Amino acid sequence: MALKLFSNHDTVYSRSYSDSAFRRVRVGTTEEEVRQQLGEPYEIRTDAYATRGVAGVSCWSYSHSPSDENYCIRLVCFDSSGVVAWTHAEFWLD
Repeated sequence: MALKLFSNHDTVYSRSYSDSAFRRVRVGTTEEEVRQQLGEPYEIRTDAYATRGVAGVSCWSYSHSPSDENYCIRLVCFDSSGVVAWTHAEFWLD
C-alpha cells in the first residue's frame, strides 16, 4: 500500500534540475554556484514552512505539483548572506 502512495504523484521539476546535482549542494554554497548546478528555481519561497520561521531566509523551490497534491519537495534555503543554510527534500502527501 505504501508503495502505491509514493508512486502516485505529479511532481514537476524546474528545467535544469537533477537529483544528483541536488544531493551535491552543501551548506555554504553560494547562490551563483547553486544556479550553475541546478539552474533557475521554479519559485522563491519565503513562507514559514519553507524557511522554518527563520528571519532573512529565502528558499529556492525546484519542484511543484500542478494539482496541489502529492509531490516531491526540493528546496535550497539561503541565509541573509546568500549562502546555503540547508536543503530540504521530502515527499508531501496531501
